[in-house]
Amino acid sequence: MIGSSEGRYRVIRSSGVAASTGHSRAAVASEKEVRPVDLELDAKPVGAWMVLTVGGEVDLNTAPQLKERINALIADGHAHIAVDLEGVGFMDSTGLSALVSGLMRTGDGGGEMAVVCTQPHILRLLALTGLDHVLNVHSTVAEAVA
Repeated sequence: MIGSSEGRYRVIRSSGVAASTGHSRAAVASEKEVRPVDLELDAKPVGAWMVLTVGGEVDLNTAPQLKERINALIADGHAHIAVDLEGVGFMDSTGLSALVSGLMRTGDGGGEMAVVCTQPHILRLLALTGLDHVLNVHSTVAEAVA
């Protein structure tokens, strides 16, 4: 990942043979395609809860955005936050850290945080780290806010 004033970008190394272009294989292997990496965050109230829908990849570069958004919701007085991870394609330990931080902050204020997730790769990550016993994990938003 690289950053710029216009956003974050993922660098993808291209591969293949460039016989028709006249480039050597080494030159082709070093060419890069740059694509923007976005984290989609959308918050909406559902009853007494604020549901934060997350989409994209939650990693070293984007987890701070998730943490900041959760913190902003808490600062705005939302004591009950459900984080919907159904649109997350990848999450690493920094994403887990953002969730744990949110859980601790909501608990400190007398509130609670729930996580909505049926994604096998994320559920496995939660299980491997033991966070499935710490985070309040639900299969649907309706279940989480009930």
